Amino acid sequence: MTRERHTKIAILYGHEPSGHVTAARAVGEQLALRGAEVSYIDLSRDFYRHSGEMVSGFYLEVLSRAPIFWRIVYDNPLLVALSRPGRKLYLKLSGDSRRMSAMLDAGGFDAAVCTHSLPCFVLSLSCKKPLFGVVTDFSAHHFWPEENVAAYFVHEETARADMISRQIPPEKVVASGIPVAAAYAKPIPQDAALRGFRLDPNIPCAMLCGGSKGMGDMEKCFNTLAGIDGLQLIAACGSNRRLFMQLTRLAAGMPRVRVLADAADLSHAMSAASFIVGKPGGVTCAETLALQKPLLIFAPLAGQEWRNTKFLTARNAALLAKNTRELSAAARRLMEDAALREKLSAAMSPLSKPAAAEKIASAVLRACC
Repeated sequence: MTRERHTKIAILYGHEPSGHVTAARAVGEQLALRGAEVSYIDLSRDFYRHSGEMVSGFYLEVLSRAPIFWRIVYDNPLLVALSRPGRKLYLKLSGDSRRMSAMLDAGGFDAAVCTHSLPCFVLSLSCKKPLFGVVTDFSAHHFWPEENVAAYFVHEETARADMISRQIPPEKVVASGIPVAAAYAKPIPQDAALRGFRLDPNIPCAMLCGGSKGMGDMEKCFNTLAGIDGLQLIAACGSNRRLFMQLTRLAAGMPRVRVLADAADLSHAMSAASFIVGKPGGVTCAETLALQKPLLIFAPLAGQEWRNTKFLTARNAALLAKNTRELSAAARRLMEDAALREKLSAAMSPLSKPAAAEKIASAVLRACC
């Protein structure tokens, strides 16, 4: 009796922790539910073991210390176009493209799904398997390859039109939404979530989120929000252990404040919130949209986060606070003005796509048949 062979899918991302990982896991869960065999490949761990962490650290350092420089050079179409031949040549001469493709062949994978542009670009040069790109921000930067990708999955029609303008065939660009975990499609009621954190269901609550790494002037933001009378607060620190210890000390003696260490699932914390405050990473924004919770953006990083900010504020689906004075004023408005919260939630409705991971998983498996 022969054992039925499942479709094998490799999902590749840049490094942990990151929104790319969260998106990868969301798609992987849906693929597994549909009978696929899924393996996750972390480039920093499994491929660029020695250089991955250094490159990631350099990227974050430039973002925090030289944001103006990053805004000038980041995703500059001319610079990207000029550098593309050199990048292709390097990857071919170094053997990186062949080695990554050989890794997929050795694993017997039927297709590769990339939630980060680097593995997608590397594989596009030599991979013979169907290759899929999942864009985890509201716009796709120009480092995503334009050739040899079976399909791209983007959030909505604006991003789709932009990809098509780069000569990518329309049938290869799907407006699926940014993938989020299944828990965001069926959130628990807010009062139950608040009770789960031993907070009062009758008092407004803000959730402060600094993304997977706990970035974005979190201490300054925490002090501002914790100082607002009548507001409960949940602060999520991501993998930033130093920040967790710091905020835990600050929260001592504050009975209506909760500080969370690294947590893979923040759906309960977000469900407990009357509104969410923090930096606009693509996946965090997609989770917020899925729950249709009012979003107050503070301290966006240059590059994709600033683009995400412009995308949401232009659609009246988020507020932006440029300093702590504006943060305090906007948080008070959201706390006191139910009509404002409802207005923001209504603007989020057409952008909310909690079933994106299901749509992507189904499309990938159809392409593999």
